[in-house]
Amino acid sequence: MSLSYAIKEYNFIGPGFNKFGIRKLEKVSDLNVGKAMDLVKFIDWYLSPENLSMDGELGLASTKSRKAKLIKALETLKIKGYHVPKHLLS
Repeated sequence: MSLSYAIKEYNFIGPGFNKFGIRKLEKVSDLNVGKAMDLVKFIDWYLSPENLSMDGELGLASTKSRKAKLIKALETLKIKGYHVPKHLLS
């Protein structure tokens, strides 16, 4: 599940930067509105080209795969009823 992938990345990268008011997520069932919004903000930040490709260190296939998983996570959050800005899904 791509939502699990996004949570794993969030827990790995997010607390180190501590720019999202990170509250660690153990599993998908830990989501509430506040944590889901933190996760959406993190995915928005992570989808920037320099972050997604690790400043160009990842190849095109890996970068596309990461992007697809993160977009799928956003779609899953939307299906679960959380607000996801339209610009992130287009």
